[in-house]
This record gives sequence, structure tokens and C-alpha cells, in this order.
Amino acid sequence: MLADFWRQHENAFGKVEDFFFNPTNIPALLGEYLQSKPQHILESLKRIVPENMHDAMGFDDWSWVKYLLDPDIGVLTMAELEVTEDVKALDEVYNERTAQHRYADHILRAINTIMGRELIDYLANHNVLPKYGFPVDVVELQLPHVDDGDVPELELQRELRIAISEYAPGSQVVAGGRLWTSRYLKRIPQKAWPKYRYAICECGNYKSVLADTGIELGECDRCNKPLEKAKEKGFFVIPEFGFIADNAVEKPSTSKPERTYSLYPNFAGKADEGRSIHMEANSMTITATAASHGKIAVLNTAGDAKFMICNTCGYAKVNSRMANDTVHKNPQGIDCHGSFQRLALGYEFETDILQMDFGIYGNNKDGFWLSLLYAILEGAAEALNIERQDIDGCLYPVSGSMYRPALILFDDVPGGAGHVNRIADETALKDVLNAALKRVSQCECGGEKGDASCYGCLRNYRNQRWHDVLNRGMVMEFLKMLL
Repeated sequence: MLADFWRQHENAFGKVEDFFFNPTNIPALLGEYLQSKPQHILESLKRIVPENMHDAMGFDDWSWVKYLLDPDIGVLTMAELEVTEDVKALDEVYNERTAQHRYADHILRAINTIMGRELIDYLANHNVLPKYGFPVDVVELQLPHVDDGDVPELELQRELRIAISEYAPGSQVVAGGRLWTSRYLKRIPQKAWPKYRYAICECGNYKSVLADTGIELGECDRCNKPLEKAKEKGFFVIPEFGFIADNAVEKPSTSKPERTYSLYPNFAGKADEGRSIHMEANSMTITATAASHGKIAVLNTAGDAKFMICNTCGYAKVNSRMANDTVHKNPQGIDCHGSFQRLALGYEFETDILQMDFGIYGNNKDGFWLSLLYAILEGAAEALNIERQDIDGCLYPVSGSMYRPALILFDDVPGGAGHVNRIADETALKDVLNAALKRVSQCECGGEKGDASCYGCLRNYRNQRWHDVLNRGMVMEFLKMLL
């Protein structure tokens, strides 16, 4: 449908600016196009979608259009509102600062970055277009030229949500028989990295706002405590222009390449709820709620140290007394005296989620809820035949208490793939819980009590931040009581 529309309106395709900031008012034009109910679009939809789903999709009466353009629930309307409000807020700050003869070029660069994003990427990350299987927000680790005939021409690329770990400054990659070390966040003239202020409350709730807009984080949405007092807070940038490797290239050794810490996900508390099921188990009610458009944020804080990043050339190192070089080399090898900011790297995306609540049950044992989360993720992968790397999870303090959180399972791909939504079925949920129990029961780490964890039960690379507190014994005891 959109392809047909863009063929008729080529000036509306390309960048975010071309579609959402076009003087022609492209979203309204799209609405008029769909109101005409083009017959060839209807025929195409019916040809592509299985016949038994036509009524549910609302093809014949064109009711499916409301999920795209409705003022309250339309995904395209919501995407338009988000980007126009962000630009409006930045524009107001820019005008205010210029009127006061204050420096404002960085605001203008932020506006240029938002408006210059690829339209396809933006629509895919806001669930307007299907994303699964089609890479968006792909960034490159740009390599320096090596005058060596043994080194082939290389292009190293990753999706941004993965690159903020694998290509983060200080991380090393072996390719073409050489060891490359990421050293810079790539800069683009007249643009700036999107920058956000964030905080994670002591109850575990995450919140972020676009920086430089003057908008405050305010209070925690769960426990109402002021987020300005949160222990974990600061700024993160989205390095959407990619990374540049250090000019110093080495030959790989037998030791493992360096990686600057794994990512950890957070749920922003925003989603469109779908179906819910309730399962009674040993006087406990478990509620599983499927939802779409769940907002997930992944952060690389370099183990809470964050990165010191040069505002001028993008030079970056993990924050430490030894790392904060006043004078350093830019990507061209020239001395740079630019100032530094202490920042995390981050990325936010929308996907399908499943929220699991355990009623009034609470548990204050260190690591219990994380251990339960990862056991259930392993159980879901096993019971529903899902690739484990395609799903992930986090805790969400829905009650405002870190001792009674909800478990958030999500498809680890922008736009979602429908994996975790399958658990919102009583039979599937029981299968997942039984598979989780089997996983932790069959492992032998920690002896008979299971007072430990390992890569055979709960641990994996992505959750290494919590390896010390993961405990299969607590989960085994709880699931036996439950089932």
C-alpha cells in the first residue's frame, strides 16, 4: 500500500523530513488516498493474507485503516506525533537561545539529525512497517586504510542495538586477519548524535526524555519518588552514524578480543495491551498479558563507568583516570583539544512484549526475580521452539516495589515477531513453566540445593551483569511449589 502511494508521490519518500515535514501534509494525503479505497490495494491484500484472516483484518470494510491513521490508536499517527513534538520542542529551545544570543548550534544539529533519518528505518522502528527479517538502523565500524596486500577490503556492519556493545569504544573485532579496536563515535557535519536524559529509579523503573528540550524527568511513574535523586541516571547518545576504529592495527593473539560490557534492557512502561490470561496455581494467580508497541531501551554504561566522548572528533574511551586524555588524536591522526562528555550509549525500540504478574506474591531474596526471569526465558525457548537469542526480558516494578515486580518478556527485534505473545495461552504458559522447572532441575551446579548458576541453566553472555546473583535453587523451589 505504502509502495503504491510513494510511487504516486515520490517527493514523500526518502527522509523523515520528506514525509512528516512536507508542506503538502503527506499523512493527510495518505488518508485521502485510503479513503478512496483503491480496489487494486484490496485485491493485493487479499492475495497476500490467508483467506481465513480477511474478516479479522477488516479488509472488506477497510476498518484496518484505523490501526494506521486513527487519532488515538493509529501507529502512523503516533509516529507522526512523536517526531513532530520532538522537533517542535527543540525548535522552541533553539529560538529562545538565539533570541538571547546564546550558543544554539548543537540544537540545530539535533533537529537536522531527527529530520534526516531514513524514513524506512523510522517507520519500521515505530511498528508502521514490519521489521522482522529486514535489518534497519544498520551502522558500520569504519576501518582505517592498511597498506598491506594481505588485508582484504572489509565492511563491518551490525544493527545498532547490537553495535552499541560489539562496536563500542574499546571493543575489539577480529576480521581480515587483523585485530581492530573501536575508538571513535563517527560524527557527521551539521548533525549531532540524538541525546537523551535518563534515570532508573531505585524501584527499577526506567524513564527517558529527549535532552536539550528543557523537559524534566519528574517523578517515577511507579513509586512517585523524584527521579533527580535516582542513583542511576545521566545521559546517553544513540551513535546512529556508526563507529571508527583506531588507526593502530594489531595482529590477533590467542587471547579473546576485548568487549566493553554487555547491554542490559529496560522496559519504559508503554505498550498497547492485548489479550490476558489468568492461571491459578497453588493459591496464586498468574496473569500473562500480551501487548504490542512495548518500548524497550538497551544501554551500554560500560559497567556504570560510562564513556568519555569528545564533542569535537568523537574520540572515546571508557571513563577512568587513565582514560581521560586531554589531548588526543582525531580519526585523521591530528591532535584534538576538544572537550569531553561522560555518556552512556543507548538505543530504544518498540516490540511485542508479554507481562507476567504473580499477584500479591513477594520475594526479597537477592537475585530471585532475575533467576525466575531467565529460567522462564529458557523455558519459553525450549517449549515453544524459539531461538533463545530472539527473546529477552527484564523486570518491571508495576507495583512500585522491587520485591513484587512483573516479568517482561520481549521479542529482541524492533517491531516484534510474535514470539512472546504465544505465551498468553494457558496451555502454552504451563508448558513454559514446566520447561523452566526441567531446565533448573536437570542442572548439577551448586550441588543438591542448586545454590549457584551456570551456562547450563541460567547464565548467558547477555546477563553476565547479574551472574553473581543468579540462583537455580530458588527458582527450582518456587516452580515446584507452583506446579
